[in-house]
Amino acid sequence: MLLRKTTFAILISVPLWANAQEITLNQDSINQIRTVVTKELIAPALEDKNTTPDWNKIERNAKKKYGLIGEEKIYGARMIYHYEKKDWENFGKYYALYYKTAYSRSEYHINNLSWPIFEHITDRSILNVAINTMKYSIEHFDQTNYQAYDTYANLLYKTGNKQKAIEWQEKAVKALPDHKEIANNLEKMKKNEPTWN
Repeated sequence: MLLRKTTFAILISVPLWANAQEITLNQDSINQIRTVVTKELIAPALEDKNTTPDWNKIERNAKKKYGLIGEEKIYGARMIYHYEKKDWENFGKYYALYYKTAYSRSEYHINNLSWPIFEHITDRSILNVAINTMKYSIEHFDQTNYQAYDTYANLLYKTGNKQKAIEWQEKAVKALPDHKEIANNLEKMKKNEPTWN
């Protein structure tokens, strides 16, 4: 335990190691950094509900002091902040920034955040990040979450990958035959109709 704490302290105090964090840190150390960033930078910024946090300053401080993991934590916090405000443009931006590095160690339920990306985002680059993130999630976490299949299929469909979308939507329908919305989405896909508003 002493060795882990020492390694953690060294990594935090040496910003030049930021790019090596993913290689050298285990999940416990990553969680420790996330906790410190939350207590030191995020929680105080969110205390006053009447002011908007200076996210850019918070992000700079997190990156300088805690490297990639600190920056990633701020991206996640900003993603949730904008989600709660229904600021879909910024939600999409920070979803993409967060999941470009955090898809394998997400602090958040990927499917629950990817569905609003499908519903509210049209930017193809963000949709592609969501597709890649959902693919990873299905392969590693959500093998039997058939609503995740539905999300993945709808993201594929929205970006024009109709055939692959239908294949995944059929898997979701087969697993959840009584789920009307999933079945309706499959029919819309087959008819080339949008599954989004």
